[in-house]
Amino acid sequence: GLVGTLNQRIADCAANGILGPQSTWDGSTKGHGGEGSWKLVTRTGDISAAKGREVWRDEKTMLLWSSAVSTSLNWCKASGSNNIAGNPTAENDADGICNIIANQNVVGLAVSACFEDGGINFTDTDASIDNAGKAGLGLASVPVVAWRLPTANDYMLASIHGLRFVIPDRDTEWTATTRATGTSNAHMISTVTGVISLPNRANLYSIRCVGR
Repeated sequence: GLVGTLNQRIADCAANGILGPQSTWDGSTKGHGGEGSWKLVTRTGDISAAKGREVWRDEKTMLLWSSAVSTSLNWCKASGSNNIAGNPTAENDADGICNIIANQNVVGLAVSACFEDGGINFTDTDASIDNAGKAGLGLASVPVVAWRLPTANDYMLASIHGLRFVIPDRDTEWTATTRATGTSNAHMISTVTGVISLPNRANLYSIRCVGR
């Protein structure tokens, strides 16, 4: 699933002698609560190794879900939130968390683990970001895929559809959704247990991207 349209990549994974039997997850037969169908779009790395990076498509929403692109990143760099002078996306952080260099660039481009804009206002170059988690899909790929940090609602809906049965690298992961009554915290979900918590946005957790 490394070339062609998304459907061609899916077909290529399905035809692979090793990956084929595991390239579709059908919740109607393998699930237990009305889950949907998921299809493997692409996988990079040794097809028999545990370190491969996979992108799956939720056939109910048609959203793509990446492998982890980081296992240790704060919410500011995960979301791209910044207060960089001259950056048109800048916004003052009322809690000060994304205004300081410890959590986000304060000059130049803002670090964003998922969102790409061709290096105009954002960069995905950071020691804690592993872009291989997107398995070669992005603004520069054919087809183009636009990634973003998933919201808490994205995760909850995808979990209902069966996300936690197909992703290869489950962990505690940031969402884009901040706490309504205290924005120093944001929603984090465990893709192991499904539990949602509200840690401080400066804390370090895993990042997964959603796109189409």
